[in-house]
Amino acid sequence: MSTSIIIPARYGSSRYRGKPLVKILGREMVIRVADICSKIKNVKVFIATDSKKIANVVKKNGYNYIFTSSSCLTGTDRVAEASNKIKGIK
Repeated sequence: MSTSIIIPARYGSSRYRGKPLVKILGREMVIRVADICSKIKNVKVFIATDSKKIANVVKKNGYNYIFTSSSCLTGTDRVAEASNKIKGIK
């Protein structure tokens, strides 16, 4: 059995567009979260996003990403869709 962490990251929020890419102490927020999650042993970290901008930053930093539909209404929907895609990969 393998364990994965899926981090939802939406670029097009109406309240704070581009929030996952905002830099905090020189690192994008989504990457800071992935860094923390990657400290857990025997876990694979995925960023679930509908944004090419986020995917490019994630890839540049050595993390995995999964494209999800832009029609996902919540982060939970995005995680569920990504989870189904991961099951298909394994």
